[in-house]
Amino acid sequence: MHCGLRAEACLFYTETGDPKYTPIHKLEPLKRFWHQEYTLLGKVMSMLGVGHAITDKELEEWSELVYDSCTLCGRCSMVCPVGNDVAYMVRKIREGMAVAGHAPEGLHGAVTRSVTLGSPMGVNWRRYRHRSGVRRPKPDSTSRWMWRGRTTWCCSPRWRPSTFPST
Repeated sequence: MHCGLRAEACLFYTETGDPKYTPIHKLEPLKRFWHQEYTLLGKVMSMLGVGHAITDKELEEWSELVYDSCTLCGRCSMVCPVGNDVAYMVRKIREGMAVAGHAPEGLHGAVTRSVTLGSPMGVNWRRYRHRSGVRRPKPDSTSRWMWRGRTTWCCSPRWRPSTFPST
């Protein structure tokens, strides 16, 4: 995982030239957690108290790299010679950091609004409809979902996820 071939694929690294924006550097928290929790040496070191646990301060420092310097475009995954899906790994780091309480405040607010109001932007359709006269599309509208040349009526009551062809 230290070959460095993926660095030239990352737009953040190519634009800044800063080694902290290389994909391997963004994966450092995941690598340290994996070593500590899933390897024999890491478990033994943790039992003996010799291992270095990941602290909240370190997660806060990595937050900028994990959230603000990766678009999850997958370019680094496409050029990886051993086939590591780096975008997936960064997504898993983001999930872990969100659970640990280190997600950006704006993202946390959008999730909260989405769960409580049904819209990440805080739009309440009932109030919005009365003010503007705009109506929410009905479930049986003519909007269609195009997928590999097939048309699936995603908004009709008859639609089921099983209607998608398998990949």
